[in-house]
Amino acid sequence: MQKKRRTKRSKKKVQLDNKSVIKLTLTICILCAAFFIVNILFSMPEKKLSPKTEPNKISVAAKEKETDKAKNTNTIEPKKTEVKKTSTQQKTQDTIKTEKKETAKNTEKPKDSNSNQTKKTEVKKAESKKNSSESKTPTKTETKNTKSEGTKTASEKKSSAENKTTQTTQNKPEQETQKPAYEKDIPSAVNGAKIAFVIDDAGLSVENLKHYTSLPFPITIAILPRLSHSRDCAVQINASGQEAILHQPMQSLNLKLDPGPGAIKPDMTTFEIAETVKENIALLEPYIKGMNNHEGSLITENEIKIGCILDVTIEKGIYFLDSRTTAATKAPQAALERDINIYERDVFIDDIISRDEMLKQILRGINIANKKGKAIMIGHVDKSVKILPDLLKELYPILKSKGYTLTFVSRL
Repeated sequence: MQKKRRTKRSKKKVQLDNKSVIKLTLTICILCAAFFIVNILFSMPEKKLSPKTEPNKISVAAKEKETDKAKNTNTIEPKKTEVKKTSTQQKTQDTIKTEKKETAKNTEKPKDSNSNQTKKTEVKKAESKKNSSESKTPTKTETKNTKSEGTKTASEKKSSAENKTTQTTQNKPEQETQKPAYEKDIPSAVNGAKIAFVIDDAGLSVENLKHYTSLPFPITIAILPRLSHSRDCAVQINASGQEAILHQPMQSLNLKLDPGPGAIKPDMTTFEIAETVKENIALLEPYIKGMNNHEGSLITENEIKIGCILDVTIEKGIYFLDSRTTAATKAPQAALERDINIYERDVFIDDIISRDEMLKQILRGINIANKKGKAIMIGHVDKSVKILPDLLKELYPILKSKGYTLTFVSRL
């Protein structure tokens, strides 16, 4: 009986009506819907809270920046919306980038003149003013910009100072090159007075000779014959464009003085005198244009002997310059007899080896040139090489500016 009852009960449980099925399905749907709604409700506040937390973080960072700004600038900044702050930060970053590019360009490019630098500073100041008007609140970048501007102005000041120093250094040599004190003692040339400088005793040193051949004006150089460098000196003079003449040795009144090789002695016949002079000329041909006497006061006082020498000059087509080693010279009379013109020395420059004394003699020769229209001044190669070339080089621009003509003896 009990087994039958159990089977009956189990049969009742297994068999379901349509109504009961519908009820179960509804309850399941309701439970699912409730569960879904609960999930939605729990998920919605998380999404809504997430945007709120982000601005809180931004506001905290902004507050920290504002506190830093307050420490650096010691100014109270007005509170603004977070969106405006981010926009100003972007603007300031853009300005920093542009200014960095400009500074890099300025460092790569060479420094311009002071006017261009002042223009650049004015433009930069105008740009900084515009940036300050756009962003009213001062930021760290602006303070950095002001510092960089300060450094730029300092560098510009340094550059301007350097430019001034370079200008002063360039002007110094012009100021230091003062005119010599003796320039006031040189009068202006009368009718373009001519001056010829003659340098005697060449033939011993080519190096000393170069101090004279390098002078920037015409000069006549007399070469002693039959010396170690006589021919070399003739070549050097010709190559430099200067004028060479034979410095013919002759016996002086002081018989103890030796005039040197190839000299004219008082015991020579006229034939011997002529042959000696011709040999000396041949040693220096074709470079010589004339001849003057080395010492020779004993010979020039003898009209016959000096006349014989003049005959050779006529034959060779060269001129004769009387060095006037004696006031009793007979060279002018012998020239008149032969109807030729000769030249005469006016001043010996370096009888005394002193710059002041040499200058006095040159000034004396300048006065003679203004009276006679020309003057011939004689110096010596080796005797005054340490003074005379530099003195002549110093005098040349003054004489030129005063209207004097410096020329060869042959062009007087």
